[in-house]
Formats: sequence, C-alpha cells, structure tokens
Amino acid sequence: MSAAAAVRFTPTEEELQAMTRTVPGLTLPSFAVGSPARADEATAVSAGPHDPRLLLALGLQSLADGIVQTVSWSPGEVVRSSIAVTGVVAASVSRRDTASVSTREAGSSLEVALFPTARIAAELEAVVPAVDHGDAWCTGSRDVGVIASRAIVEAARHGDPLLVEEVAADLWVDADAAGMLQGLRARQSRGVRVRCFDGRSGRCMAGDDWFGSEHGWRRLRLGLPPSDSLGTTPQRLLDEATLSIAEATDEEIRRALTWLTATLLQAIAR
Repeated sequence: MSAAAAVRFTPTEEELQAMTRTVPGLTLPSFAVGSPARADEATAVSAGPHDPRLLLALGLQSLADGIVQTVSWSPGEVVRSSIAVTGVVAASVSRRDTASVSTREAGSSLEVALFPTARIAAELEAVVPAVDHGDAWCTGSRDVGVIASRAIVEAARHGDPLLVEEVAADLWVDADAAGMLQGLRARQSRGVRVRCFDGRSGRCMAGDDWFGSEHGWRRLRLGLPPSDSLGTTPQRLLDEATLSIAEATDEEIRRALTWLTATLLQAIAR
C-alpha cells in the first residue's frame, strides 16, 4: 500500500451485522451495525468470503492503539466515522445518513477504508462540510464564563447591539468575545466534532468542536475547573467553567486537524 493509497469498501449494514456474528472477536461501532430490530434481516445475508483487507480494516476497530471519532452534519446529511490507528496502518468505518425535506426520502450508506497512518488528517478534512462564509478573518480565541456566554447570546437574540454591549460590559466580557458570541445567535447549520481516544485505556486525549453558520466557522471548547480538594459540584461548574470561542477559517480547521492527528500519534507512540 503506497503512501497515498486508500482501499475502500461499501458493505451494507446487513453484511456488517452478519460479519459481527460469524467473525470471532469482531466489534464494530454501534452506528455501523444499526439497531437490533434490523438484526433479523442480516440472518439471510452470507458473511463471506470477504476480501482480507476488509477484514483487517474492521478488525483494527477493536485492536487499535488510538481511535479518532468524528460526527459532522450539514443540511440533510450526518456523517459518523471511527478511525482506528495501529502503527503505520489506519482504518475507518463511516456511515452517511441523508434526508430530503422536499421528497421526504431518507437513505444511508457505509464505507470501510484501509489507508496509511499518514493519511489520517486528509481523511478527517474530507468530513468537514463547506461553509459559504468560512474564510472570515480569524481573531484568535477568547475565554468567557459559561453564564456570561449564555447571557450575551440571549441578549443578541433581541437584535439590539446596544443591549449586547451593555450586558458584555456588565459581565466584563471584551468586545471581540462578545462579537464572536453574537454569531452563535444564528442557526448553526453545519458542524464537526472530533475526539481522539487512547485505544488501550479509552481516555479522551484531545478534541475540538466547530459550528458553522452564515457568519462562518466558530470553534468552541469547554474548560472545566480543576479537580482538587474542593470537589466538583453543579454550582462550581456554572461559576468556574469557561467557554473558549474562536473564529475559524477553513485553513485554521485544517491546521487543527493536523495538530489533533499529531497529538494522537505522539501519545500512542510512547
């Protein structure tokens, strides 16, 4: 398999369900095998023989050193993916669900891919939906308390800039942060969530969330208070948790995906 190569398969949900029953130790993401109600349909589907590369790609899901899980959505489409990483080889299982408001039709498709670890960032970039105004200037991140963030977004819904300025001033929130929070008042029609996990311990090592609207991309991160002798209570979470928000261009998202990939590979190489 060359550095740029990726081998792709398009099994049906019933075929994957049949394989999980007949291949010892094969465990797949829940989104790939569907609901138990459809399991009976899979009994009539033969589980083999299958391409050994397909079996390898599926088997990596339960043997990986690291896992990258993504969910992306845009009007009429949701894509879920799980990328398993072991050494120089990676494999993904993806499900694409589509729906049409005009025809009221819905559909889904599955894809399994086997590719070099060097392609992980490119595979992640492929799931990011396009945003019409996604090339806005990036102003850098701002940290705002959760309560203050909610207050500014609610003030912005009234459509009165002066009210937003007054609320921001009362809560000691700077103008740039208030401006970025105002962008969240619009319908967030697109989004991407990425989480990187240690495949051995299950610990989440890194992640990011992006939300897209007519105002472009916004990256959101939730900062929780440190664990200490004071303990974590609901009130402390409200008082001390922060929301880190930043405008993000398409290039900023690509750099972030590269950083997330590097963080995962560095962690599992130890």
